[in-house]
Amino acid sequence: MSAGEGVGVDRAAALRALVAETGVSVSPAEADAMVQSLTRFQAALGSLLHQPSFDETIERFYRLIETGAAQGASR
Repeated sequence: MSAGEGVGVDRAAALRALVAETGVSVSPAEADAMVQSLTRFQAALGSLLHQPSFDETIERFYRLIETGAAQGASR
């Protein structure tokens, strides 16, 4: 299991232990900051991995066209 995975795992402690294995010493505040960064990174990765279906892509395209047409008509 990697740092931060699983239910009931203290992510900061797991990450501190993982980093300590490399010989680097980190403070609790630094470990908390690393956990926050890792959480944001995982969230961003999750959003990038979402592959929209072809139909969803077409629907988005037409919504953009309709929105652009509506904005152009109001000018």
